Amino acid sequence: MLNPTLLYETLTTLAWPIAAKIRESIHTLFQQASPKPKNPIRPTFAKTQLSFNNLQTDLKPIGAKMVLLRLALSTLFKDSQISALISVAFNGKPFNVYFVPNETIYSEGECNFATQQIRIAKEQRLTTIISTLLFELCNASNQALAKIALNQFATADSYALAMEQAEYHSYQKHINLLSILVRNANFMSTLEGIGENVNDLAAERRDAYQSFDEYWQAANSQIGAKAFTHSEYYRRHYQDFTKLNGHFQKQPILVPGFLATPKKTSILASQFHSNEAKTLYTAISANPQALALLEQYQLPIAACLAKNANQNNLRGFKALNTAEQVLFITQFAKRNNQLIETHTTTQRVKHCSP
Repeated sequence: MLNPTLLYETLTTLAWPIAAKIRESIHTLFQQASPKPKNPIRPTFAKTQLSFNNLQTDLKPIGAKMVLLRLALSTLFKDSQISALISVAFNGKPFNVYFVPNETIYSEGECNFATQQIRIAKEQRLTTIISTLLFELCNASNQALAKIALNQFATADSYALAMEQAEYHSYQKHINLLSILVRNANFMSTLEGIGENVNDLAAERRDAYQSFDEYWQAANSQIGAKAFTHSEYYRRHYQDFTKLNGHFQKQPILVPGFLATPKKTSILASQFHSNEAKTLYTAISANPQALALLEQYQLPIAACLAKNANQNNLRGFKALNTAEQVLFITQFAKRNNQLIETHTTTQRVKHCSP
């Protein structure tokens, strides 16, 4: 007959490893049923600092859009031409990009050769920020701009003209880069994925100035709420740093950005397609009252006006004084208003009379 004590010890010895395996299996099941929460944002995209080649920037001022901008820039920088542009900016030296309040700079962006800095207005759509960055990178790699000095010029006008001529080469390069980007499926899908309008870059490219004459006229025209024109900025820069005896202080050359179409009027400007129409739009923009009046009417009025643009009526419009130009637009709109379909959001011109 077996000893009860011996029998208990034998069963306990055999059962312990089995129980241990059962406990281990149950513990494993609980771990699988309660996995550790995944980090919703990859650590790379949560960082505020961003660096690529010689470019250094802090995205924190962008605020809630920081992660989205980092994602867009990470995709943008994979483009070989953009990467090459960053490498040659500021003669291949390290530089910083700062995001600053809109009121602290003249336009959307600014390039400073003395400090090797780019500043961008932060209260803009991400697409506009990206386009502005590209434009200022084109400025930063523009040797013609980098070599211009205040003491090379006798007047503020000659300095402003030289700066605008040099910057026009940056502008042409910028438009070419936009043409490349709109064909970059990966970048455009990323842009759409972060909630941006993928048509903005294409519209900016489509509405580009076709010649320096157009660019120069727009640079000398009042745009939006700016206190003075883009070219006047350069004239004032020249005058501010001219001493009584004609001597110059050593001052940084600041290059404020000048993009193709102000976002406020991009929809209106998109109605003017031909060279004559674009020139007419530039002439209207030079008259703030005329531009504000045209913006009040439905888009088909602008499309009708653009359709009738030719060299003869263009010369006629330019010959009018500012009050006469406002009166002309008023009469034109009244004459064609009844011929415009207004029952759809995508309005079409049925017929318009010059």
